[in-house]
Amino acid sequence: MAYKYYHKIVQHDTYFLDGLYINWALPSKLLYNLQYSKTSREFIAHKVPTWNKYKKHYDFLPSPSTFDSSDPYSFVKVFLSFCKTTIESELNIISKNQNIKDTHFLESLIKFKNIKKEFGSGFTRGVRIHIGKNHNLKIYFDGKFFKHDSLKKDLNQVQEVVTLIDTLLSTFIFNIPEWEIDKPRFTIFQLHLAENLYKERKLGRQYYGEVTRKNALYPASKKMKEQILKDSRSKPGSWEIPKEFNPLGTEIVSGFNNGIKGKLYVNCYDKQQDTAEGRRHALVRFGTDKFWRREFQIGTKKLESVKVKFLGEFLVQMRCSHFLSNIIRKCRISVDIIVNGDSKKYLRFHDKMEYLSKKDKRDIDNPLRFHNKKFTRMKIDSIGHDQLSVKPYNPYNNISGNLKNHGDQLLPNQIIHIAQMCIAQVLQNSRSEYDHSPNNSTLNNHMEGLELIKNLEKFMSNFNSYDTDFLSTYNQLLIDTATKGNASATAEI
Repeated sequence: MAYKYYHKIVQHDTYFLDGLYINWALPSKLLYNLQYSKTSREFIAHKVPTWNKYKKHYDFLPSPSTFDSSDPYSFVKVFLSFCKTTIESELNIISKNQNIKDTHFLESLIKFKNIKKEFGSGFTRGVRIHIGKNHNLKIYFDGKFFKHDSLKKDLNQVQEVVTLIDTLLSTFIFNIPEWEIDKPRFTIFQLHLAENLYKERKLGRQYYGEVTRKNALYPASKKMKEQILKDSRSKPGSWEIPKEFNPLGTEIVSGFNNGIKGKLYVNCYDKQQDTAEGRRHALVRFGTDKFWRREFQIGTKKLESVKVKFLGEFLVQMRCSHFLSNIIRKCRISVDIIVNGDSKKYLRFHDKMEYLSKKDKRDIDNPLRFHNKKFTRMKIDSIGHDQLSVKPYNPYNNISGNLKNHGDQLLPNQIIHIAQMCIAQVLQNSRSEYDHSPNNSTLNNHMEGLELIKNLEKFMSNFNSYDTDFLSTYNQLLIDTATKGNASATAEI
């Protein structure tokens, strides 16, 4: 009965890693309310120059230079802060503006000089480390971390960096004599597998021409479809850039999505509509940014269903083509996105007809006798178009990314102009809350808004004292503007 699964055959040679999130957790119960020597405390004592900013993201952590005797896990929390700061330093991802010359932990890094030489600053970009509330470190290998176009090389890159991190963490635990614990193992809580769908015609490569909202399908298993439609956060459909932003006057579809984030989520997006940084990385990694990317984001439960938990075993198992194929198969059975240009091999995975003669079914076991042309009829179930959403393009990531990376090159008058445009947009968006008349839909008809914008430069120039509460002043300014708009509308009536 092997023929029953002929349409479940998957191609795995086009996939690569575009994200890997791992967890490293200390055994909390074994470390409860332990007493520590002065040597242990001094070993993990460290200074973080930007602690006030750092603490905003980790408000459950104590200061790294103090120990709270009333907290039974105070030492553990400082230890994790020490691990995060040290590893980030070793991986060269601490901001260039931070001064780390006076930190105590640099002495411990001398032991790892030979290891450090193996990694350039560009090699480890894209590694983020967060401290969890369950006495754990979450280590994120984002898409910009990977620099190869093959899964095998991606796995090698992860393994080399994880070896360095594991060496550091093992050494730190060894220097805490009060801890009689086994070394924690890295576990995986999210995996991103992706493939590129190229817009350029090239020999031996599938070509993807015009991809539109109309020619996309959203296959999903019965169970997953029920969960997607029940979950208010899950809105399968497309992202579109309004025609006003396109010189040709037509909407641009920038991507599609299906599934539930955190569980199993697939998105297919146009890389040319990505941020400038994302496009640059694509050019370096793949030699082009003219492609769509179909990416499966696989959460913990789905990973456990395909026997993926520990990182060490995963790095070995993923080199097996059968293991990789099974992961892709399980994901595509649950959720998928099909677009114009997908090959018959990709489409037949979801076919419900199984329209083959008995002879053809026998020939499946012999690839020399079985041909795709025999597979002529297909029926693919998809989430209905009436259940899909169309999400407008949001430029926030592009704008914030450019300001973050290149904001230091802006002139003062350019910053003022950007602020003016933002204020104008805030007023225009907020008008819909209290004024829906067509005549007042644009900012040009709001004299109070124009008056605010004209006075913005003066307002900014007066803001030269840290004693001034900028946020409350700004909020009050918007409230006054809205109130004035309401009063004007009432007077007209």
